Amino acid sequence: MTKAILLKKQEEVSKVAEELKSAASVVVVDYLGLTVEQVTNLRKELRDNGVQMKVVKNTILRRAAAQAEIEGLDAHFVGPTAIVFSESEVVAPAKVIAEFAKKAEKLEIKGGLIEGKAASAEDVKALAALPDRDGLLSMLLSVLQAPVRNTALAIKAVAEAIKEYHAQGRPVLVGSGSIEKNEQIAKYLDQEGIKYNLLNAKNNEHEAAIIARAGEKGAITLATNIAGRGTDIKLGKGVKELGGLVVIGSERHESRRIDNQFRGRGGRQGDPGETQFYVSTEDDLMRIFQGERIAMLMDRLGVPEDMPIQHKSVSKTLENAQKRVEGFNFDTRKNVVQYDNVINRHRKVVYTMRRKILEGEDITAEIKALFISKAAELAEVPSKNNEKFVSDFIEIFPIDEEKIEALGRISNDKKRMKLAKHIAEELYRDKENEIGKEAFQKVEREVYMQILDTLWMNHLENMNFLREGIHWRSVGQRDPLVEYRAESQKLFDGLQNTLRDETIRILTRITPNDAAVRQEEDHDTELTRLAENSVEKGVNEIQSGEKNRDEDFSKAKKASSKNSENAKKNNARKAKKAQRQNKKKGRK
Repeated sequence: MTKAILLKKQEEVSKVAEELKSAASVVVVDYLGLTVEQVTNLRKELRDNGVQMKVVKNTILRRAAAQAEIEGLDAHFVGPTAIVFSESEVVAPAKVIAEFAKKAEKLEIKGGLIEGKAASAEDVKALAALPDRDGLLSMLLSVLQAPVRNTALAIKAVAEAIKEYHAQGRPVLVGSGSIEKNEQIAKYLDQEGIKYNLLNAKNNEHEAAIIARAGEKGAITLATNIAGRGTDIKLGKGVKELGGLVVIGSERHESRRIDNQFRGRGGRQGDPGETQFYVSTEDDLMRIFQGERIAMLMDRLGVPEDMPIQHKSVSKTLENAQKRVEGFNFDTRKNVVQYDNVINRHRKVVYTMRRKILEGEDITAEIKALFISKAAELAEVPSKNNEKFVSDFIEIFPIDEEKIEALGRISNDKKRMKLAKHIAEELYRDKENEIGKEAFQKVEREVYMQILDTLWMNHLENMNFLREGIHWRSVGQRDPLVEYRAESQKLFDGLQNTLRDETIRILTRITPNDAAVRQEEDHDTELTRLAENSVEKGVNEIQSGEKNRDEDFSKAKKASSKNSENAKKNNARKAKKAQRQNKKKGRK
């Protein structure tokens, strides 16, 4: 063995020894029997959790352990061995391996290293059962965030704070996510005999006026987060000296934007003010992030239920939770848009054709193309290789059977296709001459429109059913969105094929009498009728709204009419005065 090779091996041993010494924990595993896919998935999960995995020769591992002065690991360095380790996470390596071993039975935990000391397989499995550092930190910070244990106590705390500020004469604005919570706060205030204004977001004009007076001395306003939005709160006399408006939030919301808008109610334009949020473990935001576990932890720590707890990390931790919720909501909206874009492409194609027909444009070229494409499709395979050649052709095109049999016997593909297209064009011209060119064009538009609208409504239903169940494709490790795009394209292709076949079938079998009847009758499609009904409903709603508006503002009109009469009298007096002045000037 050359000196260079020995030097290289020594470097490898030193590197592994350093990794063993610096690692917070190490798990030694036997990966023999895992498939390539399982190994790939395992490495991905480890990377996602900040954990490394290396496959190292047992001889190098033994020498590295000896160099790092670690005893008790040599017994684990037998057979196919891999080490899983992390420099910062103690629990993560064991947790990921233990969870993955539940799915992959061939993955065996041999032992490990926990904070520099050798550990057995049982010790590693016990370590995996513990919460990781982030979990413990989250639980601890959640305790620090929670002023009270439940919603009832949070509401009581809000009411007590209102009472205290009211005794000082400071105005208080309370914002809640629901009217029910404000009504519960109002019950406490009623018991104390404190007057307040309760807003329920039903009368915007009235509530805007109340919000505008919320800064007056001693005012207490219970509002929802959307009540009086856009109305500035002006402080009354003597309120600045008392410290300004107090804004109290009975909960933190999933969106930071709502919290910031609520904070902006106080301290506007340089005015003094303060904002205080009260959070309980039963709030929606806390409940989503394991509020039950937090409550259990508080029980173990002996924290009183009504004890307010404040910490600098409260706002930061809650904002992080809000960011996660906002990110989830953003992904949801993005996902909805991506799914909608699929059907929007279909809608664009369909409505482009509908608009062309409704505007009275000639679609003869499109109909001829349908005839030719269908004939070419049917004639693609000769009759010797297709037993249904004649029956399939006759089903769409009413042509003499002998003529079709002769077409099917042509072995040359180009000649057969060319003759099939010629037959389709000839059939179209014959039908056009039979009905009349102008009349046949009207029939084409009518038939095409009716079939298109029917198929389009069925397509929308099918797309809705597809969307509801496509998420199950993720069980098979397939992207639902990609699968949705592929399946929807198949459905749309089916719509176009059915539209072509049905249009050809009806147009080739229509008679002059049928065409005359169709021109005399009013053939509105179901989609057109729905659109007309929607427009009519909208017109009726507008008319009723105008009627209600006239009734609501009848008093205002009377008042304005009186004002206009007074204005006319004043203008008349001014005009007479001006005339008198002009006469005087003329005399002079």
